[in-house]
Amino acid sequence: MPSAESWATTVDSTAPVMHAMAVCTATEYNLDAVRTRLGQGWTELPTLASDVLHLHAAVLTEDGHAEGEVFVFGYGVFVAWGSEPKRVAAAFMTKVLGRPVTLTPAATRASALGGTGYAATVPLDGEKRARGQPEVMPYQRPEVEEMDYIEDPNDTPDVAPAASVAATPVPAAAPATSFREKLTEVVDTVLAHPELSQKWARRVAYAAETDFDAPLRVLVVSEKNVSRGALINTLLDYPAGKPVLPEQWGAETKEIIKISKGEVWQDEAVDGVRLIKVPTPALPDIEWTIAPALPDVTDLSDLNTLVTKNDVILAVTDTARHLARSREAQFVSAHAHRSMVVAVTGIDSLNREAEELPVVLDAVRAQLGATRAVPVVGISTRRAAVAQYLASNDPDAAATSGVPALRDLLATMSGSAEHRHALKARAALVTCLDALGNLEATLHAGETAVRTVDAAFQKRIVHHVVAEQNRLVAEFHDRDLRPLGESLGQIKAQIRTFFDQVPYWSLFYRLDRLALDLRAHLRSHVLSEAETRMAFAAGRFAEGLQYLYADVHAALGELRAVPVSGSTAIAAAPPKAAMSNDAASDAAEPAPSVDAVEELTDVEPIPASDAVPSTSASTVSPSTMSSVDLAVEPMRVVLDHLQDVVEKGHVTHGTLTDPFILSNTVWKHRAQYEQGEYAETMRARAESLVIQAVLAQVGTVAATGFAVAQGVEAVYAVPAGIAVAVSGMQWMKAQWGKLEEQFVRSTSEVQEGMRKDLLEQYHKLIDERLTVPMSNLADLYDQALTDEVQRLVDRLEQVHVQRARVQHLLDELQS
Repeated sequence: MPSAESWATTVDSTAPVMHAMAVCTATEYNLDAVRTRLGQGWTELPTLASDVLHLHAAVLTEDGHAEGEVFVFGYGVFVAWGSEPKRVAAAFMTKVLGRPVTLTPAATRASALGGTGYAATVPLDGEKRARGQPEVMPYQRPEVEEMDYIEDPNDTPDVAPAASVAATPVPAAAPATSFREKLTEVVDTVLAHPELSQKWARRVAYAAETDFDAPLRVLVVSEKNVSRGALINTLLDYPAGKPVLPEQWGAETKEIIKISKGEVWQDEAVDGVRLIKVPTPALPDIEWTIAPALPDVTDLSDLNTLVTKNDVILAVTDTARHLARSREAQFVSAHAHRSMVVAVTGIDSLNREAEELPVVLDAVRAQLGATRAVPVVGISTRRAAVAQYLASNDPDAAATSGVPALRDLLATMSGSAEHRHALKARAALVTCLDALGNLEATLHAGETAVRTVDAAFQKRIVHHVVAEQNRLVAEFHDRDLRPLGESLGQIKAQIRTFFDQVPYWSLFYRLDRLALDLRAHLRSHVLSEAETRMAFAAGRFAEGLQYLYADVHAALGELRAVPVSGSTAIAAAPPKAAMSNDAASDAAEPAPSVDAVEELTDVEPIPASDAVPSTSASTVSPSTMSSVDLAVEPMRVVLDHLQDVVEKGHVTHGTLTDPFILSNTVWKHRAQYEQGEYAETMRARAESLVIQAVLAQVGTVAATGFAVAQGVEAVYAVPAGIAVAVSGMQWMKAQWGKLEEQFVRSTSEVQEGMRKDLLEQYHKLIDERLTVPMSNLADLYDQALTDEVQRLVDRLEQVHVQRARVQHLLDELQS
């Protein structure tokens, strides 16, 4: 810090003495109430703190005109400075705080100090003011401190002279080279995301090429018929004595207009963009881009692209609209986080300007809804024109038009390299932050889309496969196995018919061909219908497999076309309106082409190496996909793979190599009847029964003869022998009946065995051809789903970290 002596030797003693005044009037100020009382001539300027208001004053007082600046602190103190700080302080207290101040001549002090020549008398009642008033616990007698100072010519100030105003939070910028390195790192990180759309990739890449030494780029956005042309002409001070833009009502065009400084006046159209070069404009360090009027912008995404290619937004509205129109509100709410200035034209059309203008300006601030202070300036282009052409007749017209305040604000923003660097740096970082916000919304939408695919997979494939499997099994039970039981019942009936046709006594002469007769009797009846039914059952099973595999293949194809636009809504992070509009346009964005806007706003096209990389497994060009498509593309690659698996499985498992596999099971059991041991066993047991019966009869005859030979009377022996012979035949009949029942019971065992074999064979077919392949498919899908969701979650975490990094750089830039 230089000593007093060094100041004395370095400061020019002939430099003019400047004055400032600090006034403490209350315990604290209600800054919101102060804002509501700002009328014509008072303009709020941006500050870096929330408890400070920075005001520019250009107001008419009872005894003349006062211009200067005021800092209002929340702890009840305001500081005024400028050429006449007392006039400014008195105007602030009278018009804003509502405490009338009368200035009385003080010629002696005025001549001594070069001041205004007035002293203030402030009558106060000392009572606590009502709620909603600017002052809280006002003091009866304010404390006043006057200060004199001299500007140091050896010190280059960071701001323009006292009459000018500061830009939207303009921090002391870091060296451009150091920041460019950080910006390049941020850009590389953002562009590394494959889910980033081509549109946002172009915007971020353009931000990386920001020329920090170039003029400040200001984008002018408005609706039609808000005196935009007149405003730009007055800001440029009508270079060469003529308007740059037409001022007639409805003269706005749908073309983009770019205005910059040139050696000679030049006006030409190149690919739909009008390029205007003007000599000696009032703001030489600004390049202007005039966007088409909002109703003429069919796609706000194109306007958002222009926003990302400029450093500051000048939003123009009028007192009738005050940013309340839907397009205006959508645009400013989307971009209020960027460096923005709002000009409200038509203030001279208000009937009671002093009362109505603060209300209009408050309405504009409410529409902005931003936590950062956005300068809002009331403008009268008519008064500005009067000031320029009839200055001698109306000396106060310029001050009350608001144009000088707006011009000073823009001059401050563009006048120094530090301010330009800071604003350009902020614009580039905000573009990266917006891109990350859009990417975060894209990833959230991609996650939602993947969840939608999962729900559809469960419904369209898993539930369908389970239902089809249950249908096939139930149909086999009801349609095939149940009639099979009826066929086996017919076998029992045929067996009983055979035994009825072969009585026991006929066994003595039919024994040799008994097995042949049984086979011949059963050959035309046993299970022939069952064989045919099982052949049809196998055919229906094969047909069901064909349709099932085809349905699953088609369903996977439908799931691949993730219904992003219909099933999910991208709820974007700030800025919401810009994100949602960009996301909607991304969804239908065609392959990128260099249109007139891109051609004139991009220095050169983005190299192919800098474009968003495509998914390696994808066969679709990323340029034809929306950002959400890029987010879910890995999942679509998995679905493509599953389709290939199903297509191969259709050939491997979806067909039956042996269409008679079920019929062969029936034939095996039928052969047991026709050629198996059943007939032979029955013949052998019948033969044994005949032998036993013959032996019994022979024995009976022998016993009867022996009895007679031994002296038993024939009258007794013969009847006894006959009775024994009859009993033997009855025994033979009973044994033949038992053999019949045993043979019939054997059919039940065959029925149960065949049913068991058929069910086992059918379920084996179900498992091999349907359950196992589809379970493997579901396992592949579940693993892919888990991996994809985890990938999106990891991406979101990376985006959160990167957004925090960019926000930290913004905070550093601002602090």
